[in-house]
This record gives sequence, structure tokens and C-alpha cells, in this order.
Amino acid sequence: MYEKIMEILGKRMLFAEELSAPFACSVGCHIANLFQRESKRDLFVTKGIKEDIRLPIAIISPAGLSKSYTMRQFADPTFGILPFKSKFTGKITEAGLIGTVQKGETILGQAYRMRDGFLCFNELSSLFFTAQSEHSSELVNQVLEILSEGSVHKDLASGSIDYKTDITIWGGTQFTRFDFSQGLGRRFLFVTKDWSDEDILALKEARRQKGKSLDTEAKKVREGINNLHFQFDVEEIRFEDKLMEYLIKEADTPSSMQKYEKMLIGRSVLDWDGSNVLKVGFDNGNKALVNHAIKMEMMVAEGGDLSMILNLLSKGPKNLEYLWNMGRKFGYTLEKFLLVLNNSLQKGVIRKMVGERNTYESRIKRGY
Repeated sequence: MYEKIMEILGKRMLFAEELSAPFACSVGCHIANLFQRESKRDLFVTKGIKEDIRLPIAIISPAGLSKSYTMRQFADPTFGILPFKSKFTGKITEAGLIGTVQKGETILGQAYRMRDGFLCFNELSSLFFTAQSEHSSELVNQVLEILSEGSVHKDLASGSIDYKTDITIWGGTQFTRFDFSQGLGRRFLFVTKDWSDEDILALKEARRQKGKSLDTEAKKVREGINNLHFQFDVEEIRFEDKLMEYLIKEADTPSSMQKYEKMLIGRSVLDWDGSNVLKVGFDNGNKALVNHAIKMEMMVAEGGDLSMILNLLSKGPKNLEYLWNMGRKFGYTLEKFLLVLNNSLQKGVIRKMVGERNTYESRIKRGY
């Protein structure tokens, strides 16, 4: 099933392997998590504690470069391949996400209404901007509880709200806007890309490719995922020892390792062969997925501004005109871009080339 999903997405969009593979894995995780809850089996356990299998995703890229488009390939109600309930949303309040009690009536929020499905944020930063407002100061804490525990608890003067939720959250944001503070960064798997001028040209060229829709193929994949959801039945999830050794070696933190484990569970679910043990092996495909996830996490850890500058200089020295032209395409104002450039110079990340006016090169080698 994993290859079928990637095949149809490869026909629909550019850079499918880089951008959509983690989302496909998240779908597999969603299936496994629903089964773990419904079957009451302890499938994903660390030190005797059963863990949630859901894989929330944050896709981070400049404006207009495939954030919502990637999510829509899965979750769009008309042509998406998800058989689960899904919804796109913008700004949301704590009451909108969790619920509230008014005049003795309990009004449940999106976390309940979409409790078995996917909630997609076109602009994930709206969670954080909203959370800073006076009326939604607890929003981030509630999101953390939803993602880690799959539960909601809210005490109000007029009553309380308690329920379980298996909602999977996806969202997109720009490098210049993301802020995964207060623990949210540890919950989300980051999806990003080193965008280049050639990539932008390829996206524009792809606009020429008019033709028939892929509704029939999408319907087959949707039916396949739906059948898998209802047929999936395992007694155990078993990781190959070599895989665990590799994750221990390569993952920076336990939380990163947990996200990679979930990602690989998701892919294995999509390729489930009907046996009662879900085996997560150390093959080339899984190794490539882990390495790609590590690369994306490191790019995000650099910070959007620094990552953008380093990427632009990764293929050799560039003049100021080129750098600014790319910065503009990535959503920067001239004032903001020059500030980023000067900060990079002051930190010694880049330097002006000797004897070259307004030409810059990178001074550090990226760790991936």
C-alpha cells in the first residue's frame, strides 16, 4: 500500500518522496493507533507504559511552496486519498478545539468531532498566535495533552469537559513564522525541504501539464486504505534489533527516536502482510526514511532564516542580487532579508568573499 500511495502522489505532485512520504507514514500510524485503542492491546510499549502511536506533522516551507497542496493530496474531501473524516481549518480558539459549556449545555470542539480523523491547519502558527491571546492562554497546553495522552480535560465554572480523542493533527507554516516552543516541537515530525531556484522553476513548469484528473486511481487507493483500516489485526509490534541500534546511534534525543519509531510503524502498517506480528525491519527504505527525517529535523533546528541562507550558498558563492531575489520569493521583505544576512555575517556563518563586492559564501559545513 505504501508504494501505491507514493505512486499516485508522484503523478500528482513534484517532490512527493520528500514531502508526502512522512504523511503516508502518519496515515499508517493513525490506523495502528485506532486499532490499539479499539482492541485494548498493548502494541507500542516502552518500559511497561503503552504509548500513543499517532504521528502529528508540521510541514514548513516558504509561501506558495506545497504546504497546503501536500496535505490536500491526502485530506481534501473531493480528491484526497484518506478514507477518514478530515477537515481543514484556520484560526481556532481553545473553545473551538476543546469545547465549552454555555447555559448548562456542553458544546464539544473539533478535537471531539474529529476524534477519529484528521484536523489540518493551513497555517499552524495560528495555534501559537491564538494561544498568546487573553481568552486562549491554555490552548497550547490542551494541544500537548491531546497529542501525548489522547485526552481532553477542561474545568469551567459552569461544568467540566472530559473525553478521549484519537485526532491526528497536521499543519503547515512558513519558516519565518514557526515557533514550536512549550514542548510542541517534540511532538511534531517536521517536513521541510531545501528549496532552490530550480525547484521553483519546476513547479512553474508543472503548471503546463493539463489533463485528466486521477480520481479513479485515488478512489482505489482510498478503498485500499479503508480496507486496511478494518482488516488490520496484530498481536505485537516487533522492531528488528539492528534498526533499534541504528536509531539509538542516529537520533539526537529520546523524543526524536520515538517519532522515528512511529514513522516506521506507519510505513509497516501500510505494507502489512496479514500476519499477527507487525515486523518493523531495517531495510534500505526504512533507513532512508530515518535519514531523511533526521535531515529535516536538523534544518528546522537551524532556524528558518539560517537554513534558508545556508541552502542558497550550498552550491557555491552567490551575489547579493541573487540572494535577495530568492529571499523575496521565500516571503521576506528587503528589510527582514538584510537583517538576516547581517546576522549571519556577524555570527560567522557566512562571509563576504575577499576581492568580491557583494558576494557571499558559507563558512560552515552542514552536518548532514
